[in-house]
Amino acid sequence: MSLAKATSRRDFLRTLGIGAAAIPLASCVGGQQVTAGGAPNVVLLYLDDATFTNLGCFGGPSATPNIDKLANEGMKFSRFYVSSAVCTPSRYSAITGRLASRATGIENEYPHGGPVRITWNTTLTNGEQTLAHQLRNGGYRTGMVGKWHLSPHHPETNKGRDDIDPRSREGKKELEDRYAQEQKTVMETGGFDYADAIYFNNINGMRLPKELRHHNVEWQLEKAIEFVGQGENEPFFLYWPTPIIHGPNPFLSLEADPRITPKGYLDQPPNVDL
Repeated sequence: MSLAKATSRRDFLRTLGIGAAAIPLASCVGGQQVTAGGAPNVVLLYLDDATFTNLGCFGGPSATPNIDKLANEGMKFSRFYVSSAVCTPSRYSAITGRLASRATGIENEYPHGGPVRITWNTTLTNGEQTLAHQLRNGGYRTGMVGKWHLSPHHPETNKGRDDIDPRSREGKKELEDRYAQEQKTVMETGGFDYADAIYFNNINGMRLPKELRHHNVEWQLEKAIEFVGQGENEPFFLYWPTPIIHGPNPFLSLEADPRITPKGYLDQPPNVDL
């Protein structure tokens, strides 16, 4: 029995305890992977600048066999709409369950009852509850890889230079320090126990040397696998908002040096096979 036939979207969210008490899962997990305690593992993939018509499972022209398999063996939503066509407010709603116009920054900027201009100003602030917070409270390990784009840069990052040499000792240290601060922000603000292979913003807005402005898919996959493998009996929630197919040209990223990351060059290429 497929999960799509066994439960509705609302029932699925209710079983995870999002906004309600969790209920037994045995009747609705279908063929998906569950832990010894009966809770389903959850992976949320959030594509940047992709449309459902690109995917094979929706009749699109692209070869997407793994996504098609997930759709065929799991749950496929035919009327699932993002709250905004713009990157940051869309992912704000996905991770909080709230309209982007309810973001703290928006409420502070625009008086109630008046028009609201939503762009990239719907940042997540400490204290706001996310899907990761809720699942962690329910006993889940929570992790993220990929593009965040929900917080303003740390002041030290804003002071960073994009003309540093990432191969020099000084350049490497600066990039690693920036990245460590961004990791900390994602974990504290987003409610994640684990955060790595993070792209804090659009890559051209991260003050990176030009040679590092590529999206490393293998690095993200390696870290996603690392997170999934860390726990044996605990259910996990993995949030993976992919930077690709957002610009710069994704084909150039796929052809780039596989050691390139926002924190500099890796010592070795990721040990994964796409």
